[in-house]
Amino acid sequence: MTLRYMIIGAGGTGAPLGAFLAKNGADVTLIARGAHLAAMQEKGLRFEQSDGETWTVPVKAFDMVAFTIGYEMSYSNILNMLRLSGIPLHTKDRKGLQNMVFAGGVCAFNPEPLADFVDFFSLGEGEDITVEILDCYRSAKKRNLSKEEFL
Repeated sequence: MTLRYMIIGAGGTGAPLGAFLAKNGADVTLIARGAHLAAMQEKGLRFEQSDGETWTVPVKAFDMVAFTIGYEMSYSNILNMLRLSGIPLHTKDRKGLQNMVFAGGVCAFNPEPLADFVDFFSLGEGEDITVEILDCYRSAKKRNLSKEEFL
């Protein structure tokens, strides 16, 4: 089962995260604007690791929405992005495993300001824990778990 994610902000943080998710079997949509958006639409995103391995990330749909919270001023932007996407703002209004919202980054260490809007927070090194999150989510979907059972 392929998981679908949307990453809003495909810059220096979001694009590598999207590539990492895609490389590990997720179906990723990267949201950008301007010249960056035009380049992604035409070619996808091409990544090269330090060992020379390369891969390209196509643009698709999502099951989960992930936010990297780099500073507190982005809180209102996260809420606006959810509102504009049509995803219910409050976690209590999102049922099942569809449109799960999670967040990480340096401001995720104080999750309380966004606790009513984000289903769960990822603390620590995203490169390490993201694969485990994906595995748990795939398992939950295969077993038809409820949102509460998954969390």
